[in-house]
Amino acid sequence: MHTRSSSEIQVWDPFVRMAHWTLALGFFVAYLTEDVMTVHVWAGYVVGVLVPARIVWGFLGPRHAPSA
Repeated sequence: MHTRSSSEIQVWDPFVRMAHWTLALGFFVAYLTEDVMTVHVWAGYVVGVLVPARIVWGFLGPRHAPSA
């Protein structure tokens, strides 16, 4: 088991954190609402916007954006 020293701090950009959890939620909503097409399609739109936004943010965002 890896223990962190007091000087080691793991930092992620708020957009990266929000994008990750929204992407996970959007994927599972789309997967679970396969028969409810309106919800399924909108969840797909959310995922389809977040993936390119996250890639762009990896290049243009702050120092901690690419590490997550």
